[in-house]
Amino acid sequence: MAQDEHKFVLLYLHSRNHPFTSPFCKDTLCSEVVVQFLDANFMSWGGFADRGEGLRLATTVQPTTFSFCAVVARSSEGSLVVVQKMEGPVTPEELVETLQTTLEEQGLASADKRVREEEKRRVDIRLRQEQDAAYAASLQADQEKALKPEKKPQHQDNANPNTKDIQILVRFPNGERKERFFSRGDKIEAIFKFIDSLGLLELGTNYRLVSSFLEKYTVLIK
Repeated sequence: MAQDEHKFVLLYLHSRNHPFTSPFCKDTLCSEVVVQFLDANFMSWGGFADRGEGLRLATTVQPTTFSFCAVVARSSEGSLVVVQKMEGPVTPEELVETLQTTLEEQGLASADKRVREEEKRRVDIRLRQEQDAAYAASLQADQEKALKPEKKPQHQDNANPNTKDIQILVRFPNGERKERFFSRGDKIEAIFKFIDSLGLLELGTNYRLVSSFLEKYTVLIK
């Protein structure tokens, strides 16, 4: 279809020596009804079938006899597509009727194609809108997250002293060690009870806190 005027192209290949060529040109192509119909509905192109561009096109459309006319168009990939062929002797009325039928059939096909293209266009627009909306929502969430002050974890030094654990290491005279965590709110008697519960000491044994490092205390037992 000629893109500028949205018309199909009527291709005519001229064979000078074929007996049907002269009457076709004189009686059919030059007929007033054919001329008017072609001017209104087609872009027309003609060439010699045995030379130049006409020969190249003849190789593509492959006429089997003459006279030869074809309705051609370009595919979406850019290649030449033969929509309809008219070969051999044909009257003006037969030519116009064939061309009219071709236009009607292709018009329906073109209408269906336009509907499909329009539907595809609407789907593409809807997808782009959804993608844009999702991107905008994600961008807004990132911006809000960036503006929201980050809550820093409280240092252990600011923790409730009644809930903070203290590690107690008990070192016995025989070199054995025992460890346990106590709450800062526990009394010293809790440590003594723990040591006594181990059953490793004799009565009257003395306890002494000998060192501390980062909230880890050592109780030396003598």
